[in-house]
Amino acid sequence: MELRQLFAPGDLLVGFDPADKWDAIRRLVAHLADNGRLPKEAVASVLEQVLAREKSMSTGMERGIATTWRVCSASSVSARR
Repeated sequence: MELRQLFAPGDLLVGFDPADKWDAIRRLVAHLADNGRLPKEAVASVLEQVLAREKSMSTGMERGIATTWRVCSASSVSARR
């Protein structure tokens, strides 16, 4: 699978400069919803799950690198393309 199959041009954020990782998470979740990649009604639940996961074990490393993880069950969010 190629990255262009996973991401649309609107998924990218240019000049992204969050105040901290918590701001980054909130802004990224909002961006997903604003671009139709996450149902608006799922934003609060997804944000709560992502923040809880990050508080339990940070995924951030250094220099903009982060590890991946799965936080949401398939029943709580349906991805849109």
